[in-house]
Amino acid sequence: MAYSRTDLATRALLKANLIGAEETPSAADLEYANEGIASDTAALAVEGIVIWNGDDLAVPLEQLEPLARYHATTFQADFGLMSALNAAQARELEKRVLRKLSATPQTGVVANSEYY
Repeated sequence: MAYSRTDLATRALLKANLIGAEETPSAADLEYANEGIASDTAALAVEGIVIWNGDDLAVPLEQLEPLARYHATTFQADFGLMSALNAAQARELEKRVLRKLSATPQTGVVANSEYY
């Protein structure tokens, strides 16, 4: 099963405690989250961590939660809910998981060097 980039953005905002479980993010919140995800995806690629193929419908289930946690720490630091130091440390822990996942071939998902 694959999820959209909007699903990932919504889940990351939820994990960051910026929206409630039954809330729909505003257009501005989704735009903010999607821009952050795009930037972080490019930065992770520079580090050799291939996330997914960049297709809006290609965030695989096994990457959804680790990615949401990774992005949530960035959003929490941006909104003063977590210190920048704690956020950086949390992202490093999530990178370990993402690095392992990026080294594992994904069923139905073709990893490539094109990111949105």
